[in-house]
Amino acid sequence: MSNETATTTHELALSDILIDDKLQVRKKLNEAAVANYMKVYKSGGTMPPLRVARLPSGVLKLVDGWHRVAALKALGIGQALVE
Repeated sequence: MSNETATTTHELALSDILIDDKLQVRKKLNEAAVANYMKVYKSGGTMPPLRVARLPSGVLKLVDGWHRVAALKALGIGQALVE
């Protein structure tokens, strides 16, 4: 038996995700990575889904995907695939 839990992916508005800087382990975003991710999104490519956690209150908090969120916002894209 696996200890992993099943995850689902779906589209979600970025505005529905709480982005708490306290959870960001890096001191700052890597602007080159953001620029590369922007190129991928602009060309119609895909990136892994953002990872969010649902708090007991129901709020969804960003866990992984800070650079992807920055790239999406810079491009004016308001939704992303999340798991």
